[in-house]
Amino acid sequence: MKVTRREAVLGMVTGAVLLFGSTYLGGRSRLHDLARMKDDCRALERRIERAKNMVAERDRWSGEWSRLEAQLPIFPADMDVSVHWLSVMDKMALASGVTISKRQKGEVRKIGHLYEMPIDVGNFEGTLDATVRFLFDLQTQNAMMDVRQLLIKPKGPNLLRGRFTLYCAYMAEGITSQ
Repeated sequence: MKVTRREAVLGMVTGAVLLFGSTYLGGRSRLHDLARMKDDCRALERRIERAKNMVAERDRWSGEWSRLEAQLPIFPADMDVSVHWLSVMDKMALASGVTISKRQKGEVRKIGHLYEMPIDVGNFEGTLDATVRFLFDLQTQNAMMDVRQLLIKPKGPNLLRGRFTLYCAYMAEGITSQ
């Protein structure tokens, strides 16, 4: 049997297609793995760069912590601090002209050297000026109080109603920073 030139070319083309097709099908998952590894490598490089930046800023943040640590109140370790923080919040609300009708203390969490106690204020009402004054007073209490998850909506033509979560930070006696 004699193979013609046309048959030989068709055989070589068919062989090349089969070779490249099987290489593609067999290597497709490896190509995806390679692309995923490149993405992971870029993400790790970004994390390393952020970590280097954080290490470079350590002195600045240590100084900031030292400045703020002096402003944090220190309570006895076994004291229930919710009464203190609720009374501070109520005094600010009264001075600003805001009415708080629903509030609840949350679970105290220890974060490093700090303790953080959330207060969920489920309902407060006040005018725009009173609300802004109240929230500003809360936020500017040194490093002790932080307003999070704020929701405000109008109740009437000159009255606002809302809710927020207030996080109060403090330290316990006998615990010092490193």
